[in-house]
Amino acid sequence: MRIGRFEVLQDGRFSPWGESYVVSDGKLTGRLNLLAPWLSQDPSFRAGFEQMAPSMVNLEHPSLGRNYEFGIADGRLYTVEEEFTGTSIREISRLLDASVAVTPTSVRRTAISLCSALHAVHELTYPNGDPIHLVYRAPLPGRIFFTPTGGIKLSAPVPWSSVWLNLNRYQVEDRETHFFRAPEELQEGKAYVHHDLYALARCLLSMLRPAPPHSPLERAAQYVEQSLQKLHQSDPDFAQVLVKALSHDPADRFQSAEAMQNAIAPLSQEELERSNAEVQQFIAETRSNTRKNAEALARSVRNIANVQRQLPSLDSDGPREEVLRRRAYTVDIPISKAPTRAEVRKQTPSHPVPSTQSAYPSSSSAFDAPPPVPRRPPQRTPTPTSLPGVQSGAKRPKK
Repeated sequence: MRIGRFEVLQDGRFSPWGESYVVSDGKLTGRLNLLAPWLSQDPSFRAGFEQMAPSMVNLEHPSLGRNYEFGIADGRLYTVEEEFTGTSIREISRLLDASVAVTPTSVRRTAISLCSALHAVHELTYPNGDPIHLVYRAPLPGRIFFTPTGGIKLSAPVPWSSVWLNLNRYQVEDRETHFFRAPEELQEGKAYVHHDLYALARCLLSMLRPAPPHSPLERAAQYVEQSLQKLHQSDPDFAQVLVKALSHDPADRFQSAEAMQNAIAPLSQEELERSNAEVQQFIAETRSNTRKNAEALARSVRNIANVQRQLPSLDSDGPREEVLRRRAYTVDIPISKAPTRAEVRKQTPSHPVPSTQSAYPSSSSAFDAPPPVPRRPPQRTPTPTSLPGVQSGAKRPKK
């Protein structure tokens, strides 16, 4: 399959925004995002796309993925962005079943790097010098990558200027990102710079204690609150920065990524080396994209724990606290159970082992979003045990 001059190397992922493929033209290999016809044919979006494309191609930042090319193929707009070979924060949490957390030192390093990258996005201008007012919109775990060299990068920005978004031409609710959105953004549907910083702050706290996969929003919010309380004890200055970024009053938040970056204490050389060792260990233990069995998962958690224990906190003279946190008892129904060795030996070719290939790719695309839905008031569906007069396990009366 070919798209223009590009040969498709990996099958695409589809969403209402368009399709996404890994492609190559012999010299360049990247992820091609082919925009949907409803976007490509919108005059307002197309005009903004063409105006900001040169500036976005020229944008280079050490903590930001590159946009290599913007163009038109068969009447549809497309972008070609850098394809990361590293592992995203979301993929790390999924592969390790939220059994291990990143240390506060690495989280602070991530905050400094990504604030610098977001500032470069927010300050981008058109070729004539006028500001674009570009918003990143998704500094989320699926778009933050640990690179093989130990660096931390944010995937390439997409052409969504706040001016175009705030005209409310299309009301789109991304339900998977509600947890990271500020309340007023969900109510008003408008996007500003401080909303990017709000999402980043929540993402950083979730790195300190990842919620188990498919956790309810209430539990994820509880984990974030507990992470903030722990951070107040280990690094109170950094905790205050995140508190300001998450303020209920938008006027009290940081109004620029540069201001938030300047409020965070820089890392010493020794702290940077400790963070590099931790990041490289995470990459080594999550190299495979398949879900790990129980033995491999336990071994990976032990390996990461050993690295983190060998790198104790430099700021604390008190008793050392283990960074890893055991998963609390929950009532989550497991999606799958790894077979024991005896079960594997008993299996025959007529009963193959279910595939462990992940349903979630290791990299993230600009178009990884659920279908657009109309804005409506939230509805809560009661559980069967909460209905009046119904008991768990009771049989329904015959009609």
